Amino acid sequence: MALLLVVLFREYLFSDLLLYGSDSIPSALFSRGYLVSFWKEWHEIPRWNPYILGGLPFIDATHGDTFFPLSIIHFLMPVYRALGHKLLVAIWLSGVCAAIYLRTLGLGRSAVTLGAVGYMLNPVHVSYLFAGQDGKMYVAALAPLALACLERSISRRRAVDWLILGLVLGLMILSAQIQMAYHGFWFVGGLFLMRLVWPRGGEPRGAYRGKIVGFASAVGLSLLVASVQLLPAVAYVKHPDGFSVRSGKTDYEHASSWSLHPEELASMVVPEFCNSPRGYWGRNPFKYNSDYLGLALILLAALAVARRRSPTRWFLLSMAGFAILYSLGEHTPVHRLAYLVIPQVKLFRAPPLIMFGASLGIASLAAFLVQDLVDGYRPRRSVWAAGGIAILLFLLGLSSRPATDAFCALFGTPFDEVKRGILSANLPAFRNGAFASSAIVAIVAAGLWAFRARRISIPVLTAMLVVVSVVDAWRIDRIYVMIVDPSRWTEARGALGELAAESSRSKFRVMPALQEFAMNELGPFRIESTLGFHDNELSWYREFRTDPRAQGLLVQRDGYFPLLAVLNTKWILHRQSDLPNPLPIAALERFWCVPQWEVLPRERILDRLLEPDFDPASVALLEESPPFAAEMSETVPIVTSFEYRGNEVRASVQSEGPCLLIHSENWFPYWRAEVNGREVPILRAFGTIRAIAVPAGGGDVVLRFHSTPYEVGKLLSLGALGVILGGVLWSRRRRRVAA
Repeated sequence: MALLLVVLFREYLFSDLLLYGSDSIPSALFSRGYLVSFWKEWHEIPRWNPYILGGLPFIDATHGDTFFPLSIIHFLMPVYRALGHKLLVAIWLSGVCAAIYLRTLGLGRSAVTLGAVGYMLNPVHVSYLFAGQDGKMYVAALAPLALACLERSISRRRAVDWLILGLVLGLMILSAQIQMAYHGFWFVGGLFLMRLVWPRGGEPRGAYRGKIVGFASAVGLSLLVASVQLLPAVAYVKHPDGFSVRSGKTDYEHASSWSLHPEELASMVVPEFCNSPRGYWGRNPFKYNSDYLGLALILLAALAVARRRSPTRWFLLSMAGFAILYSLGEHTPVHRLAYLVIPQVKLFRAPPLIMFGASLGIASLAAFLVQDLVDGYRPRRSVWAAGGIAILLFLLGLSSRPATDAFCALFGTPFDEVKRGILSANLPAFRNGAFASSAIVAIVAAGLWAFRARRISIPVLTAMLVVVSVVDAWRIDRIYVMIVDPSRWTEARGALGELAAESSRSKFRVMPALQEFAMNELGPFRIESTLGFHDNELSWYREFRTDPRAQGLLVQRDGYFPLLAVLNTKWILHRQSDLPNPLPIAALERFWCVPQWEVLPRERILDRLLEPDFDPASVALLEESPPFAAEMSETVPIVTSFEYRGNEVRASVQSEGPCLLIHSENWFPYWRAEVNGREVPILRAFGTIRAIAVPAGGGDVVLRFHSTPYEVGKLLSLGALGVILGGVLWSRRRRRVAA
């Protein structure tokens, strides 16, 4: 499998280029790069990300696979290369873990080869390459290993096996793709319930208490293993004060968004029908991944179910069927029922994230069919049925236009002029895809016929089926492999070069009034931006920057941008040819002091800030009063110096009377402030940034980030790993003594 990946991805592996991902560039390129540079400089994990959206927590808001083992690759090579390498490792691991699972089920080498390779290259998760969605690929890789560990735990009844299952489930959570990990837990739980009723391999029923205790312990242990990421993330999203923009429950329309639709369902037979991503005309706004399960695997899986109906095969079929029905969202009652009954589903969207279950179920059933052939099964009627399907697919290709028109009329596919044009332009691809699908089915049918007629042996048939499944998958996978020159995202040129050089000397933000820099594109160059993209953006900053009165933060009066000034924004990137680019604008510093303040309701703060006579350099707008009264002083309080030292920020203030030190980064309650060693409150100023109450006389101010959920989660995770390690060592020692 490793050699197969080297061959298929040789163009990337033997180059110095970047494996493109629409989501990973620039988000992961920035966040992983920031993690690596911060660790190398300060020898600790960053707790706060100051580079986007006014600042937000790094761990609590979740910035990717910080604690997943494969993240170590980021420290071994340039980050832009590590992003691609770890995705290929994840693909390889999905095959390895599938092989372990199939061997656990008792399948032989031929069956395992087909199932493992088929799962490894399945477009359902390989297509995540195009978006660079590493967490999704991690869960897809570990899911079969979790099922294998559960099978071993139930059959061997050893405590150490339950410990290892807990570790694997914990790693799934540490992928930071919580939704898919949750779906994986559903499948593991379903298998556990099935094995309570139908033990595998003729094992006697019973010992229910031990199995239930072991399984519950494994699930509990997995939560402890992942506590270092899970506890702070849950506390952040579920906090009653609504820290995150995702803190609220979604309505059903949001929860079912990005579902599969009839067009995508038909594309499971001919993936070019609704051709993602190059010719997509379906009901979603766009689609950057494939839900194609592999026609060769689907055909073999169907034959396996028709051949024999064992509890394991029923489970695999149910897992695949449930995943597809759930993915269809509002088109079936399955997803709506889950939305109403299953906890946390109301926080999710994109139901097709569960499709890795369908991929694993289909690939495993296909492996069972090969095992049947090894065991002497000689198909007859199924060969003729497969031949008939091949003929139908060929006829479908000949009638691509009327077939498409009939489909759209039957299922009421909505169209605008743009998508109608895409559909028309995609018809040749659909026709060729139908012919290709026909050829794949015909080859599988021919191989089965030749095996039945004793013209070829089982090794030859297996090799033939493996090659067909690889070709079938790769014709789709290759569409999602894009290799590009990384310099656009790794080399600061022109205006970016100027800003990067300046940001190495001072603290400021940039307003990117350009779409190509409005996400996280400035982050890799260590340029702080007022904008950016993050699913867990702080809710009060989102409210501040998207309020209609803010005009996208660009509201101005006589050339002065009051909101950008408060946010320490000194430059604007733009496209106007008659102005210098970047455009310098008047702004307040990262720290400044004010002797006066006003206390207003939050909804009135923005209006007051935008009044023509209001000066934020001398008056702060607060939502609650500071712990002292304002006093007039002959001297204006000033900030004499400030310094960022890892997860700590220091500033020195000179002031005769009490004042407020304004720190132009987002307020967040996990920050703590001390003045001359004594803790003082941090208030929210101007609706979103920090104000530190400095008593008369000023002094040295120290800000430290302290997340109790993270600190507790870290201890729980270390303790859980210690328990697992101790259990493994104890088990090995017992076996040596017994031997």
